Amino acid sequence: MQRVTLLGAGFLFVFTAFNVAESRITTIFPEQGFNCMAIVYFFFIFSSILAPYITNSVPHRIIFFVSSLFYALFIVSLNFDVVFLFICSALIGCAAGALWVTQGYYVSVAASSFGVDVGKLSGRFLLVSTANMIAGNGLSLLLLLVGLLVKTLLYVMAGVVVAGSLLLAMLPDPRPKQTALILDTEPPQAAPASFSDQLRRMARLLTTTPLASLIPVIMWNGSINCLAFGNFPTMLPRDAPVWLLPTMCIAFGVVGTLASPVWGKLYDSCGPMPLVAGAFAVSSAAYGIYYVAVLVPDAMSPAVWIVGMAMLGALDNVTNCLINFCLASWFGDGPDTAAVFAIFRALFCLGFMLLALLNVDTHYTIPEVKSAVDALVEEELQRSGARKMHPDVARLPKIDLFADRPALAADLARVSTGAPVPADGGIDLSRYTSVPDVASLSTPADYSAAYDYLATLLEHQSNRVANLELLGVYGANAWLYHVHQADAAAKRAEAAAAVVRDEVTRMNVERKTEQTGALDRLQRAHIELLQVRAANVNTLVALAHLEAELERRRAEGEGEARTE
Repeated sequence: MQRVTLLGAGFLFVFTAFNVAESRITTIFPEQGFNCMAIVYFFFIFSSILAPYITNSVPHRIIFFVSSLFYALFIVSLNFDVVFLFICSALIGCAAGALWVTQGYYVSVAASSFGVDVGKLSGRFLLVSTANMIAGNGLSLLLLLVGLLVKTLLYVMAGVVVAGSLLLAMLPDPRPKQTALILDTEPPQAAPASFSDQLRRMARLLTTTPLASLIPVIMWNGSINCLAFGNFPTMLPRDAPVWLLPTMCIAFGVVGTLASPVWGKLYDSCGPMPLVAGAFAVSSAAYGIYYVAVLVPDAMSPAVWIVGMAMLGALDNVTNCLINFCLASWFGDGPDTAAVFAIFRALFCLGFMLLALLNVDTHYTIPEVKSAVDALVEEELQRSGARKMHPDVARLPKIDLFADRPALAADLARVSTGAPVPADGGIDLSRYTSVPDVASLSTPADYSAAYDYLATLLEHQSNRVANLELLGVYGANAWLYHVHQADAAAKRAEAAAAVVRDEVTRMNVERKTEQTGALDRLQRAHIELLQVRAANVNTLVALAHLEAELERRRAEGEGEARTE
């Protein structure tokens, strides 16, 4: 019991942090959250297939320690870009297979070696380990309420994972020390099976009873986790209070933690049928609330969201207990133990991944859908007036370049449109680039015109040289001065934007506080209204009774008067 309790405590630390991060993947990365989760469980499948060979070849404490450290790396990656997140998702998927398969093997071997009931021992592990939802999200809620940033919260959770890794590194062997002392007369133990033998064994187990009967339940358990940590958080309203999601996850963990020992006792005394009946009853309530959230989201108050998440926690717990109890009791400390838990984790990931991939929306890549969506967005922008300029920009005076020089204004308009120089218009610069042909001059008038033309051309070249000299002397300084002016203007604009941003944040906080207070007042007023209505109904009922009693007394009095 102490070994399994220590194992559960290590998992408590690791998954206290991981579940806090997992519940925020689709909110931190709305477009890539489900892709990230699909990558995790895709690699989880293949690492689960390889895990039995690792479990039989590497000390368990080393597997637990190294694998859990990758969870810390994944949590830290949520503070960086999507590429690093995808890489860490693949790494944590590879580590998760070895971690979870070794966990199932460890608990089964401990139960068989120490002669403890499977339900009792597995229930003890789940009682300790599933408390991570309470601890992690309780800490998350506390830190967020005191104003801690989500980025800082993730770094704190990564530190919690490291603490759990150190705890798992101290795990003893799942068998008693006495069983490790083998007498000289006993035959030596068989060497661990090769990887190919493990694959053949898994293929055989997958297609035979009793394991085949658990395949639908295992995949269902995986889809429940995707529904709870992937779909449900994305359905929360945008104006949901900051405490709602952590509180929902706490409810998920509370129900799972409290129910684990109960399912263990029922399994040890009555077998799996009570757990099957419990799964059917809990699933009816959980999916009922989920469909209400999909079809009638306005009817979902914070309390209903919390109850819905609690029902998903109960459903996840009862299916998880059913799977673990059955596998541990059916296979115990045998050669197939690691293989069946590898199959369990591979099918679990497959169920999770299938539901996660269903949430990846590819409809926008369809041309017809894209055009329809773009049209709706354009219509909304026009209706909301989002294209209107800011009043400060609209008040700026209109600047017309070359308003007093029509020729320059027309040529500027031509250049801005990229039109060529017209044959009969525009600014003709050819007179400054060509020299008259001397052979064609014959009369004094021709020579006089050529002289004037060459004088004009020489003056133009002289002006160009003077401008280039002035540009060489003053041009760099003028541009530096212009750059300094532009930098100063940019800094003033950034400072003004920061002031406006702070003002917007302050107004949003005040508005949110006012709306929250108004909601509380409206709810209290609604409750008072219901109470007043109930009091009025009671008064009307009492009045009706009094009128009936009065009529009865009046009838009795009239009857006595006639008798007299």
